[in-house]
Amino acid sequence: SDPIERLKSDKLKEKWVSEGLKLHENENCCIFCGRPLTENIKKELNNYFSEAYKLFGERIIELQKKFIKLDISMFPNVKDFYPNFQNEYQDLLLKLQIQEYNKKVDEIKNILDEKLKDRVTPFPPIKEFDFSNINDTLKQIDEIINKNNLFGSNFSKEKEILCNKIKIHFATKLLLDNTFINLRKDLNDSHRKIAVIEKFISSKQKKVFKYKTLISNAAKGAEKINNILNQLFLGNTKLEIKIVTDANGNEYTKLYRDNKLATNLSEGEKTAIAFSHFIASLDDENNYLIKDKIILFIDDPISSLDYNHIFSVFAQIDKLKDDGFNQIFISTHNYDFYRLFVDQEKYIKYCFYVKQGINTSSIEKQPECYRKFRTDYNFLYYSLKNFYKKPTENDLISIGNHLRKFLEIYTSYKRPGKESLNKRIKVLAEKYNINTITMNTITKICNTTSHAQTEKLFIDTLTMKQAILHTFKFVMDTDRYHYICLEETYREL
Repeated sequence: SDPIERLKSDKLKEKWVSEGLKLHENENCCIFCGRPLTENIKKELNNYFSEAYKLFGERIIELQKKFIKLDISMFPNVKDFYPNFQNEYQDLLLKLQIQEYNKKVDEIKNILDEKLKDRVTPFPPIKEFDFSNINDTLKQIDEIINKNNLFGSNFSKEKEILCNKIKIHFATKLLLDNTFINLRKDLNDSHRKIAVIEKFISSKQKKVFKYKTLISNAAKGAEKINNILNQLFLGNTKLEIKIVTDANGNEYTKLYRDNKLATNLSEGEKTAIAFSHFIASLDDENNYLIKDKIILFIDDPISSLDYNHIFSVFAQIDKLKDDGFNQIFISTHNYDFYRLFVDQEKYIKYCFYVKQGINTSSIEKQPECYRKFRTDYNFLYYSLKNFYKKPTENDLISIGNHLRKFLEIYTSYKRPGKESLNKRIKVLAEKYNINTITMNTITKICNTTSHAQTEKLFIDTLTMKQAILHTFKFVMDTDRYHYICLEETYREL
């Protein structure tokens, strides 16, 4: 309606009508002019002021949000900038005039708070403040922050570029130096001459070696031995036999290790070379026609060799059988090597056991426990137990050695390490409160009888039985479950 439109265009009249409307809440006539006030007029005015009041309040709140105070903590620390940006950034922070800006923001916010309480009273006059400088400074701060970040992201690349420039500078300076140029030219010329000479010498040496090895039986034998050595050590040997010629043209062999004359050979290396030479010597054309008539006896071929070499030695011997050598006798003290033959169906019925007596030795059918169990530990217990039950004079020559081996294996299992047998027995006896004097006596018996060569050194049967009995008790006291298991394996036989 027209009255409402006039109120919208005249804020003074709007305020006057708003205050008058409060005075006429319970009046039916205007207290100024006496004219009647209809409910429709009151309702129309109330609706207008209610909606306008609400909208005006929302505008004030929105306006309050736009005025935010500045705090120095809102900005990055000067020390976080690279040195080439710090001064400029510090000047911009000072240029912000944060205190003056915050005062003006407080003043405006206070007026807006009052206006929110009284939306009819006009705003008091506000002193003008130029916010454009603040906004420009904030933009400049954003720009320098972006520059600093961009510089940081490209720093590594810039550093690399500069380093390369420095290197190029010094390299160029060196390359342009006349002394260096002349020296480099002389060096290149020398290298070319040396290469030509070395190539010529190498070609002549190859021809000489080729012709010599073609007519050299020694070279063929050395090659065979080297191949077998290589197989024994699974391609990891450093030993090699080479053919050398003296001043008179005579050929002979020399042993090298890592292309240097080999000295101070270990016992294992000696065994490996001897075995390789033996195998290579069998591969002779004179032997081909009589292979089936040749009798080979190989005595403990793995003596002094590491455990992992027994498989390579077995493979070489197994190949001899396939090559046609029908009569091969092999003796060994190594039970693991012996097992390789026992486990082969083609060899099992040809495996025997040498039983030593005081005056005689005999070859006997291998004990059942050798077939049944994977280690000689069970056999040692088996032989000790049998001797204790039914001792014989002939068994005395070997039983001491069996007793020592048994204690070696058992105490090593209980106390792995580099201690001697005497030390291991003493420590275990003290730990389990076992008579150390008795165990010391058993140790002396083992040391004496295991290396005995004549009948005079053997002790009597009764003493050996007592030593075995105390050994069994020693095992039972230090590991009862282990002893029970040994008894079970014995009863299975």
